[in-house]
Amino acid sequence: MYRNKLIAKLRSEDRELLLAEGEEVDLERGQVLYGLEEKRAWAFFPSAGVFCLLAGTGSGAELGVALVGREGMLGMHLLLGAQDSAMRVFVQTGGRAWRVGVASLNAALDNSTGLKTLLLAQSCAVVNQIASSSACVLRHTVACRLARWLLVSRDLAEADSFSVTHEVLARMLGVYRERVTGAASQLQRSGLIYYSRGLLSVLDAAGLRAVCCECYAASCKRASAAAYLQP
Repeated sequence: MYRNKLIAKLRSEDRELLLAEGEEVDLERGQVLYGLEEKRAWAFFPSAGVFCLLAGTGSGAELGVALVGREGMLGMHLLLGAQDSAMRVFVQTGGRAWRVGVASLNAALDNSTGLKTLLLAQSCAVVNQIASSSACVLRHTVACRLARWLLVSRDLAEADSFSVTHEVLARMLGVYRERVTGAASQLQRSGLIYYSRGLLSVLDAAGLRAVCCECYAASCKRASAAAYLQP
């Protein structure tokens, strides 16, 4: 059984074509899968874990623009023929993924219309998330954005508790750590979350949804490839 939802959706012959030379690998929290403008010769199809896409500036500032879990793939730029990534991708919570070489990916895409359609649909879902995050950072407070990020992380981790540090949250939200600490303390005082020693627990998901901006509900509707595929 394949836990990555894209791989699970493929016809058996397409799946065998894609994974013929692939391997499932463990990925550790904090591990960088793609550096900015670094050439990496493989794509990843997560089986477990949460992965963050970060957009950067020339000065080194970063902003989290998308989260990916086992519904998607990492290495979207490879579908467009680019050799290096315009974003940094790192492991937010440890997990596993199928690692597929770019040559194998391209061969499978050339021979499978179904695979190409599915991966392009998933790319649309990620682009939508990037666009939503870009608008959200301009329109909503840090507390609202933090609530949204925690809800998405909970959805992708498929667990109420997951490992994350204030430093990582600050990087994802594009703010100083002190502002994240203040927002997280506000959510904890309200009984919505509990945070201790790098482990965050969502205690009241409904309460978090009430606090976060409308971007969460909107993005949930277009969070996976299914939203972009013809019925």
